[in-house]
Amino acid sequence: MAQIAPFAFEADEKVCKLYVEQLQDVVNGGDYMPMETTFSEEDDPNIFDHVYSSLIPYQHYLDFFDDGPKPQVYWIWVTSTCRYWRDLICGTPKLWCDIHVYRRPDWLKLCLPRAATQPSAGLVKLHFHCPDFPLFELNILFHRQYATSLQTITFGAHPVWTTFFRKLLSTTLPNLTTLDAYPHLTSFSAFLDINTTPDLALSADNAPRLDVLRLSLLGPPTSVDLFSRLRILELSEASWRIPFNTLLDILAACSSLERLRLDRVLADVTDIPRPGEGLRRPVITLPRLHTLVVTSPHTFRTYTQVLSHLGLPAVTVLRIASIFEGVVENGLSLLPETFSALLPPSSASRIRSLATIDTVEYIAYRDIYSLFGRTRFSSRNILQLSFDRSEANEHIPRDEPGWQGATKTGLRDLVRLVPANNLSNIQLHVDFTALDRGDLEVAIRTFPRLASLSLTGTGDVGRAWKILTPTDEEAEMLCPGLAAVTISDGVDGDGFYASEEFFDVLLRSLEARMARGARLRLLQLCLHHWTEDEYDTLQGKYLARLKKLVVGRVEYEHVESSDEDSGDGESNERMGESDDEDDEEDEDEVDEDD
Repeated sequence: MAQIAPFAFEADEKVCKLYVEQLQDVVNGGDYMPMETTFSEEDDPNIFDHVYSSLIPYQHYLDFFDDGPKPQVYWIWVTSTCRYWRDLICGTPKLWCDIHVYRRPDWLKLCLPRAATQPSAGLVKLHFHCPDFPLFELNILFHRQYATSLQTITFGAHPVWTTFFRKLLSTTLPNLTTLDAYPHLTSFSAFLDINTTPDLALSADNAPRLDVLRLSLLGPPTSVDLFSRLRILELSEASWRIPFNTLLDILAACSSLERLRLDRVLADVTDIPRPGEGLRRPVITLPRLHTLVVTSPHTFRTYTQVLSHLGLPAVTVLRIASIFEGVVENGLSLLPETFSALLPPSSASRIRSLATIDTVEYIAYRDIYSLFGRTRFSSRNILQLSFDRSEANEHIPRDEPGWQGATKTGLRDLVRLVPANNLSNIQLHVDFTALDRGDLEVAIRTFPRLASLSLTGTGDVGRAWKILTPTDEEAEMLCPGLAAVTISDGVDGDGFYASEEFFDVLLRSLEARMARGARLRLLQLCLHHWTEDEYDTLQGKYLARLKKLVVGRVEYEHVESSDEDSGDGESNERMGESDDEDDEEDEDEVDEDD
């Protein structure tokens, strides 16, 4: 059911009555659907707009960093509290305690005293949405009766608000469980320098029940005791100025933590040892942590050292990413070192969910370097390692040795993060010409149970076929259970160009596999051709022969090239589909979750 933000508006009595009746249905569990037929023809259409135009879908800021399903929340902009709304609130205790405040204090003055004086209604959740709210009106929160009733405080990170809440949080809030400082639209202009972000001086003594802490643009706390009860910790756009050992002490105290997000907060961590240096500490086990997201540090070394100290037996989402803001010029040369802490044998025992991954997507193409791991029937990634060198960093040469070396390291080593026995689907998006034969062979050989292979990008993709099935009868055939292969074009006009040489290699490979009792059930080819005539010629020469070697379906598509001048508008027509239309069982066995 959609949620309605509890606000009223200025309108005449007739409209207010109508709206209250509609909203009461929602409170009672019904769905709210504004209907134009509710109004008669003589009603002023401006009244309809006034009531319903502000009722628009709007994603709740609390779900900003949440990767899961998001409830649909409707917001209503209001200017005052009308009598009918007051009557409704007086009879709905649930609405007393979930208080959303914009510019005017009317709503706060109506709900807060009622909720605080009647504990049976529950604890109070306060959400502040507008930095223009008169802060002197909040002095009532210092009254012991109101401070005791506070359970949740949400506000926009702004210097003025931060100053006020520093004072409030210096008092004792015994029932406060959630504190959320979200990035308001005005916050980024107020905090232009991430290194000057203020902090709230939180302590475990003043918020003994705090278990959800989300801070953006505010300095993270440094009190180790505060973290012992936290269930959710999300820190972003700030600078955590602490020594590395203190960071480890804080993580060791987070025994109850279920979700951890560190977004651009590790740049100023000091005294970070190099691998193999520093004091040896036991592995820090976070037994309940199911989601770990670390993004955009200025150096990759922090990644490596933090991960090498963590045991994550319950993690189901592991996301490590760096985007262009955090990239330094020598970042590429540190990339292999970054992920060394995750490589076996240590990762198998410390991150058990990696064993459930059966689909890997590896991208080393242009400015993106990523490795994704997920289960076959889910789009949610269990593992995500990514490095994005955007256009903002064009001063880094594209042919830098570090970039090419990192690409090879990723293909040969990073895929080893996933236990080989369960993996059945690989998607490669690379420049095949830039890779050595040995790099591809090691990667493919690692996964003997491979059933689906998707090859995307540019370069000489034919070498992949030569590796899968050498024509020499004495040579080993890799991946005997391979059932589906897809070869598709890249992005921005890049892709694989069809040629007789490519098809000859493909035919020899399929014939060699069939001779050894291995046949594909699906072959999809999406290739560029210099002309339509070339496509027609290759289709006529090879399509029928391919169908004889594939037990299921063969698809051969022409992808329009930017170099060709084809005006018929039919360049993406699918050609050569098998006559067998009852192959649904085969489709179920093929992973098409790109």
